[in-house]
Amino acid sequence: MEEFKDAIFMFESAALPADLQVVDGVAERFAIQPEAETTLIHLVHSLEEAAEKIDWFKAKTCGSAYSLAIININMMSHVDELKFLLRGDVLGDPRTIFLASLRYMVGDIYGYARDKVTRESDDEEKGRSPSCISTYGAVSREETWLMISDLCTAYLREAEERAKARLRGETVMEGKAEEMLRKSGTAFYGKNLKSRSPGGSGIARSMGGH
Repeated sequence: MEEFKDAIFMFESAALPADLQVVDGVAERFAIQPEAETTLIHLVHSLEEAAEKIDWFKAKTCGSAYSLAIININMMSHVDELKFLLRGDVLGDPRTIFLASLRYMVGDIYGYARDKVTRESDDEEKGRSPSCISTYGAVSREETWLMISDLCTAYLREAEERAKARLRGETVMEGKAEEMLRKSGTAFYGKNLKSRSPGGSGIARSMGGH
């Protein structure tokens, strides 16, 4: 795509077992959304492939950040890989949908993703949804494709709505993505720690069966 308004970076390790690979399915579902016509998708399955795509993107956009990232943290070998991707001079630290399952997730990598979500949630920037961590299992792959592709659309529409509101001198009170996340039982987005009952956050409950 030579001309685009938004750009989404999608990463999932090729080493992940087939029954837990979901990012390709998300990309296919997103492709039927109206936003796909003006959105560049960089779908990669290794850090080497990621480096090539990111270099191209930086050259094309004079160093701009990606609009959104989807990163499956399963099978990442070291937290430094995730730290590298999210650097300001790499992806640009965009809002990120992290995907995780219990079987292949590394604790400190999950912790780093969770810290990003919590930090953005605590920023309390009106009308902007924080990043999130969505958990899934092999039995819920198709549901994950649909939910995450819809969430991509919500983040992009939210950004556009915020930009238009700024031009009008108005404030957006709640982000479209956060509205979706609030209804999800399998996503952690920081603020649900404050709003859920003492029984635990959605992430704790959803990961119990994976």
